[in-house]
Amino acid sequence: DRKFVKRHRDLQDLKEDSPQRIRAVIADYLYRIGLAGGHCYDRVDNVIDDAQEHPLIYRNEIVLDREAIAAPDPDYKSHFIEKLALVREGETLYFYLRQIRDAELQIKMMVEELTRKRADHKNPRPDFKRYIEQSVSTLSGDIPDFDAALFRDERTRLYKHILKKSFFLLTGRPGSGKTFEVTKIIDTLLEAGEKVTVLAPTGKAALRLSQNIANNTDRDLKADTIDRFIYMNGMGWAY
Repeated sequence: DRKFVKRHRDLQDLKEDSPQRIRAVIADYLYRIGLAGGHCYDRVDNVIDDAQEHPLIYRNEIVLDREAIAAPDPDYKSHFIEKLALVREGETLYFYLRQIRDAELQIKMMVEELTRKRADHKNPRPDFKRYIEQSVSTLSGDIPDFDAALFRDERTRLYKHILKKSFFLLTGRPGSGKTFEVTKIIDTLLEAGEKVTVLAPTGKAALRLSQNIANNTDRDLKADTIDRFIYMNGMGWAY
């Protein structure tokens, strides 16, 4: 509406297959797949296939120049780099949302600093072998064909590393005992006199963690959401 916004001739005269519009179509696709699957990137062939099927393109019977977009030609590239990151792995080109790519690189840098540059903690830690043996005894009676040796090895490596590293990522299949072990790790750290803050990405996850801590330990420790922790500690500027 010209009453409120000054007419921008350059935007008004854009063609359906202009670099600016193709950039917007690609960014929309990457945003959508990010909401669906968590990854805001895809191979160039998939990106162009989706763009070709966009109503703005197919309704106007436009055939995209795949080679020019995939190269990309200087005219496309000069517009793409404002919102998109182009990453080549071997012979394959990937399109990223630039904002997400930049955030991932920042997180990568922080994780590398925590895992590589910081020396291992050398303070004495509680003996966790007794706890592992208690778990072996309990699980051996509950699970047929329980592999006690494998369990001892996995849990020993878990506690050996998690108690000396500044950063540790615990992964596993559903039902493998991740949440249970996290509560025991929290209990072990508190027993050693450490200060513990438990955070989760959602309120539901925070509630589940709090319930598991209460069920598996005698600690009155509540998990909080990451967002709430940031705001309650005066770090809202991070957003």
